[in-house]
Amino acid sequence: AALLRQANPDWSPFAIKSALMTSATQNVKLADGTPDLNRWGFGSGHLNPNGALATKVVYDSDFVEYIRYYNGAISGRALNLPSLTFANIVGSGTLTRKLTNHGTTTETFTGSASAPGSSVSLSPASLTLAPGETKSFSVRLARNGSPIGAYAFGEVVWASASGQSLRSPLTAKAESLVALSSVTDTRVRAHTNSPSL
Repeated sequence: AALLRQANPDWSPFAIKSALMTSATQNVKLADGTPDLNRWGFGSGHLNPNGALATKVVYDSDFVEYIRYYNGAISGRALNLPSLTFANIVGSGTLTRKLTNHGTTTETFTGSASAPGSSVSLSPASLTLAPGETKSFSVRLARNGSPIGAYAFGEVVWASASGQSLRSPLTAKAESLVALSSVTDTRVRAHTNSPSL
């Protein structure tokens, strides 16, 4: 992160985190040399400093967005994170993210997305970003055989014609029903002669 900050002094902490995550390699191994199969520990992958340095298109954010999240104005799903998690999907759901081009050349990306047991689609399926430009895209997940209550681990990948590739982990958990465990009403009810319902 310090090296990226030196190379890009005007970048936000969120842009730096994004470059580190989306450029990570997938050959994560344990201390004994065997592949790491724990996806919660695996995260985005293995740190790739040169890849992060070459990454110029990022999921950027600002502290205002996080203050809004902290105050409950937006949900955690609405944060512009370089990872995507959708727990408690009943049928289908949609997440939205934004990519910003902090580079000096226009980049065109083609997207792909997948998650076991789900149908995943991107809209739009391609993005062209001029220097300094930000564009949004949506990820729609629909349950297609995924076991209820089990997490599935997939990915969203944006690949550019120039060879830049942005990979984001996609985590989903399907549910058959999502509801509050209890509801409390503190409103004052007028007294009537009719029986209570």
